[in-house]
Amino acid sequence: MTAQRVLLVEDDAFLRRVLAREVARVTEVVVAGSGSEAIDMFARQGPFAVVMSDLMLPGGVSGVDVLRTVHGASPQTVGVAMSGKGSRGDLVHLINEAKIWRFLDKPCKSQVIRETITEALQEFENRSRGMAAMAADAGAGPSAKRGSADVAKLLGHLSRQLEVETLRLPALDPTAAALPKLLADPNVAVEDVVTLVSRDPVLVTELLRRANTVRFGARSKMTNVGDACKRLGTRRVAALAQAVTLQRSFKPRDKIARDILAKYWQHSVDCAFVASTLARSLEADADGTYLAALLHNLGELVLVNATPELAEGSLPEEDWLDVSKVIHKYHQSVGELVLRHWELPELCPRMASDHHPPFRSTLYGADNVTRRCIQAADAVAKVKSGPYMPGSELPNLEEIAAETGFDLATLEGAL
Repeated sequence: MTAQRVLLVEDDAFLRRVLAREVARVTEVVVAGSGSEAIDMFARQGPFAVVMSDLMLPGGVSGVDVLRTVHGASPQTVGVAMSGKGSRGDLVHLINEAKIWRFLDKPCKSQVIRETITEALQEFENRSRGMAAMAADAGAGPSAKRGSADVAKLLGHLSRQLEVETLRLPALDPTAAALPKLLADPNVAVEDVVTLVSRDPVLVTELLRRANTVRFGARSKMTNVGDACKRLGTRRVAALAQAVTLQRSFKPRDKIARDILAKYWQHSVDCAFVASTLARSLEADADGTYLAALLHNLGELVLVNATPELAEGSLPEEDWLDVSKVIHKYHQSVGELVLRHWELPELCPRMASDHHPPFRSTLYGADNVTRRCIQAADAVAKVKSGPYMPGSELPNLEEIAAETGFDLATLEGAL
């Protein structure tokens, strides 16, 4: 296992000595005085269990750059950020992007530093155990039997492909590939969406079918994409188009997999609708939340789609129970990987990577609001239509309300 060392990054020499002294009371500490030195040190001497960095560093490489680099190279390493009071709000999106586990305002009390490092080391242990579980899945052994193939072999295939990031992803058709650029533009023009979507008659038909539902409050039937944009909003229509194009990219031969994916898409649409409604009630970005909620569980879709192919045939229902546990364990990482690969707006991979408690990182500002909305909406959608993954249980809305800060009556009213 990686030694439980801490890499401390602080450009102020006096503060560096003070902080290093407190960290050393808990575990071994290595210090760096700049961002570039920290990245070089991590590459030569790492990985480390914890990287604790000031955000404002000289020399062109910020603390956010350091922590983002560290997360990319070693996802189990825990990132702790420090900065002067008042600077957090200006850095909210950068902090969230770097997957920072905790933020400390400077100056920090000695006890807070020691407690933070102790808890960060425990978080590192938890993450390391999660990654070690991948090996355990691969070695499930001959006791895990199935008809025409062996579940242990399948889990081993999944684990290895996830570990080296070689899981084959469906290619996006031209329309799906062009949509992310439109979705990333908060001021996207109606004409751009209409022009792109109208090139695909099948997409237009399916998009209008979904738009003409009670869910979207359609009083009269929408007959063209322009009408849908006016009624639902341009970004909402683009998000629906993205969902339709993604859905047709996944066509597993296995009947159970097809059934799971059909329920998955219904759940996703319900979740997106509820999440955007909750976001609007909080005066947050309802359209951005809609798309992020629509795709937050995309990792499950990718893994369900890949499973029959890796198993070299269909799986009996009882074996899906074993596979679904592995899918649940790794779908957040896979979802982030896929959404970044497809260059979806940054909020989408960020939500996909960390939407199940206990959360791996602390989010601030608007991103925290979005995650709360998605967490609550996901539970509401599951209570409404039932779980779509084999072996999943219904969530307790009362507990979800307490965790997310929403009124229970509000969540029950969304059913």
